[in-house]
Amino acid sequence: GKAFYSIPCGRSPTVVRRRLQWLLRMGREMPTSRGARLCEDHFTDDQFEAYVSNGRRKLRCNAVPSVFTRKEHRKESEESVASSESVTSNHEETQVHYVLSDDAPSCDSVEGESNSAPSDS
Repeated sequence: GKAFYSIPCGRSPTVVRRRLQWLLRMGREMPTSRGARLCEDHFTDDQFEAYVSNGRRKLRCNAVPSVFTRKEHRKESEESVASSESVTSNHEETQVHYVLSDDAPSCDSVEGESNSAPSDS
């Protein structure tokens, strides 16, 4: 079967930045549930480590999903717009601007916070 990877979650600036990068690439503005996952099809080969662990490829610490079909991306964007109409906050807007800047710490500066471990679910 396919490997599934958890969307980064946590409070450190590095994890928040990665999570928002994932959400932006997914066409979502609102956070997803903690258990949300993406399958390996949404990542290019260069987003994975060179080695395989337990028969599953491991994402690099700075991996960001980038492979989406237009239909899939449009559907998620429409759902995001519908949900963001009911809940909007300046705090989220500030975080998005932070993601787009390059002054956030790199994932290499915070070791052990990766939520990209594969799952069998």
